Amino acid sequence: MTSSDTGYSGLAGDLFLRLAEDGRLALAPDQAGAIVDDLVRTLDSVHLLLRGSTAEARGLEAAQRELPKYIEAFRLVRDRAS
Repeated sequence: MTSSDTGYSGLAGDLFLRLAEDGRLALAPDQAGAIVDDLVRTLDSVHLLLRGSTAEARGLEAAQRELPKYIEAFRLVRDRAS
């Protein structure tokens, strides 16, 4: 299934990052921090899965590419209060 099949452009991480950079991602810093922690754990899991299996590699590679954008976006929100 390609991104055009699902209607997903693959740019959601870019959108979240842009919203965070513009100060329009409305979230409390402590909530953003908790989300960062969860996303980092998820990204670590994706890395482990990519090492062990090729069956789902395409979706995992997309997650590996997009998750750092989400992490950066929520870090911006978390750190903005500092």
